[in-house]
Amino acid sequence: MNRPPDLKVSQAIEQIFALNSADIELAKPDTGLKSRTLLGHWPLSRVERIIFRSEELPSVILKAVAQPLQGELTVYQDLFQDPSLEEQRWTPRLYGSTSYEGDLWLFLEDVGPRTLKNEPTPLNLLRAIQTLASFHVYFGREVANGSLQQRSSIPVRDYSNYLSGARHALVLTRALVNKNLFTEVTPRHLAQLESIANIYDRVAIGLMGAPQTLVHGDYTPENIALSRDGSRIIVLDWGDAHIGSAMVDLVDLATFATSRFGPDMLPRILQEYQQAYSQARGEQLASEPLEELFVCSQIEKMIGMIRWYCQCSLKWIPSGVAAYNHMVAGLIEEAYELSTVLL
Repeated sequence: MNRPPDLKVSQAIEQIFALNSADIELAKPDTGLKSRTLLGHWPLSRVERIIFRSEELPSVILKAVAQPLQGELTVYQDLFQDPSLEEQRWTPRLYGSTSYEGDLWLFLEDVGPRTLKNEPTPLNLLRAIQTLASFHVYFGREVANGSLQQRSSIPVRDYSNYLSGARHALVLTRALVNKNLFTEVTPRHLAQLESIANIYDRVAIGLMGAPQTLVHGDYTPENIALSRDGSRIIVLDWGDAHIGSAMVDLVDLATFATSRFGPDMLPRILQEYQQAYSQARGEQLASEPLEELFVCSQIEKMIGMIRWYCQCSLKWIPSGVAAYNHMVAGLIEEAYELSTVLL
């Protein structure tokens, strides 16, 4: 993704802050750029910190995204613009957005550089779990009464979606093997993936047995930010958000925690989440044993990643086929090993 032109960025900012001048008490802010710092870049997105010449303007995060990731704007507009959420806002503030040459630009609150990734303390991990449970409970109520589905067009994943998603992963992977693009995916891998797809009703039942809510979809330590004063957790990057099984959001967090603090952290993560969820909801989390639901969520997470890497290889980032080929082979083996637990 190319660097957005300075002039276009300034014009977009001027329009956005002119419409919201009451927030910053400026009638016509000076939107000249003082500095632009690249924070992250890959073929489908680019993230920069923008600082303006005027000290009265806040620094902002410019996130430019290509078509596959543009659903994040819908999440902000549909779910996080409600003023009643201000006291418990889980996201950076969205100042505004614009489109340029097919890309979507999001101008977001700059919450600073602190994240769980660079401050991986047990206390911050606990706070990340509590934050996760809080927005799961809040939006879980809206999913249960149907209001979230009525006011938002974000994807819904249910029993039939899970089954079709597993089958789609198999079809895409097989197509790439047949094109000789996925050379590391062997007939054994394809047989394993087909075996997973054939028992995916068991996975889907487990996923539907967990609380159904707004799922972030990429709850990784780099997307779990701490406010500048450390008083709250702010969740970044909602491009994978959907309605589905709450347990899916625990997979990335638990993977990080066990690699950082040891395998004994997994049961503690599940226990802390169960307690935080029950406390936020005001009643016990009623579900099957979380360990089994977590295995189903791990498999679903891996199947989703296989689909994503296949789609990138076929359409969005063909230059990455060699790496995706290797990743898919590894994911199939991991998912197959986990699936044997359910048999």
